[in-house]
Amino acid sequence: MRRLFLVVLGSAILMSACSASSPAASSAPTSAPTAAPTAAPTAGPSVVAGPPDAGWITFAPAGAGFTGKIPATPKLTTQTYQTEVGAAPASLWSYEQSNDLAYFFLTANYPAGSMTGVAPTLIYNGAVNGMTGGSANLTIASQTDTSIGGQPGQIFELTGTTASVKGEIVIVGDNLFVVYVAYTSKITDFTPIDAFFTDFQLNP
Repeated sequence: MRRLFLVVLGSAILMSACSASSPAASSAPTSAPTAAPTAAPTAGPSVVAGPPDAGWITFAPAGAGFTGKIPATPKLTTQTYQTEVGAAPASLWSYEQSNDLAYFFLTANYPAGSMTGVAPTLIYNGAVNGMTGGSANLTIASQTDTSIGGQPGQIFELTGTTASVKGEIVIVGDNLFVVYVAYTSKITDFTPIDAFFTDFQLNP
């Protein structure tokens, strides 16, 4: 949700949920005292909610090294960054579901062998710190070590005055993967966000 941070949600749309309520049924009193009592209405069939990622597409860009699910086809942006260890091509796939919610996949490919011997925590801390500040004025709320696809990774959360970010980050060899979601306080149902992370898998 690049626009989320560039305009800081200056024109965020209101998210609304529609709920249907059924009026209470009324029954006219029977005049005959010998009339059989009316049977209690039987409950209708229960509605079973589908999974939070129902209808999402499976997303596995060729050569990217990961598979995930996302509500719709994301937009790809590419850029090559000059780092201390050399050029690092990066790809960002983003899908802005609304001005209050967006999903991202990010990969960065460092020069071959450049990450050998580098502690993953140093890489993760640098990447997460790089997401702070900016127009959204994000700060680190939490960072937790975890395992992602059998690799040591990290879960992070950033909070700001206009938006927050939740994400996961992992490095495999010289390839960095970041999957994250940006959202505003209007988002109260986090089950789709949790599903987005659960669906993310590293390709062997």
